[in-house]
Amino acid sequence: METESVQRIIDILFPSRASLETQIFPAGEEFPPFTIEEVNRAVHRAQRKATAVGPDNITGRILSTVHLLCPSMLIGLYNQCVRDIAVPVG
Repeated sequence: METESVQRIIDILFPSRASLETQIFPAGEEFPPFTIEEVNRAVHRAQRKATAVGPDNITGRILSTVHLLCPSMLIGLYNQCVRDIAVPVG
């Protein structure tokens, strides 16, 4: 299948993907840390979704509760993941 055909299928099946803003940082340039507002939005979206839990068994409700009790924990975790270019194993 041609590359253009595959891309067209992806764009049709996943229309929101096309509207995502992508930003690529050159090597050596530091990624800006996540802000409290960004984490608030992400946690709110995760809590609203009625999806199955992943391999770590962490639900949106759990993320929301942790963030409510200790917002700096998730912000610190997310920023550490970006700095270390690593994601904790679930």
